[in-house]
Amino acid sequence: MINHLIFPVLRIFARRRIKKITGIENIPKSGPALLVSNHVDYLDGWLLTLLVVFRIKRKIYFVSQSKNYFWTGGMTIPLEKHGKQEALTKALESLKNNKIVVFFPEGQRNDQKELLKGKTGAARLALWSKCPVIPIGIMAPSASHFSKSLRWLFSKPHEVIISIGTPVALENYYNKPVDYQLLTDCTREIMKAVGRLANKSYHF
Repeated sequence: MINHLIFPVLRIFARRRIKKITGIENIPKSGPALLVSNHVDYLDGWLLTLLVVFRIKRKIYFVSQSKNYFWTGGMTIPLEKHGKQEALTKALESLKNNKIVVFFPEGQRNDQKELLKGKTGAARLALWSKCPVIPIGIMAPSASHFSKSLRWLFSKPHEVIISIGTPVALENYYNKPVDYQLLTDCTREIMKAVGRLANKSYHF
């Protein structure tokens, strides 16, 4: 109920918050897709929901540390400390059912000039599902508190740039034994693609 009341109102301000979006055509209108993005601000997930749900009319599922991602308007697959495998299994099921899954491989918000070391979950999902992996770069100020993010939403328009890339070429990693080195290499490919869009370097 709260989403139906609040989400349409916040959407108006979110459209003002976003300065520029490029590459929306790279998100498929049907079939599975894994969207992999850097994480800058508390409202990243919600802005991506706005982008996907209202632009291409598809629901998205977030692999998230938070159980209560209510402001996204999407579905959350909790990535709990002792349930990571279960979360990845649910995410894989969603992809097999032709859903869109969103993954923030840095695992936390990061306002530095370099990307944090990527978690291997996105690479695992990519290798298991062989679905398109769409890199996304978000460039925006990073608020120190959620309340500050909300204030910026209403008071600071045209600050967020979202760039969506073409699918990352991972075919060379398919049909190989999934070991530590393969996951590291595959994660590096994904993170470098995200970094190019977010104007951030990746050194892992």
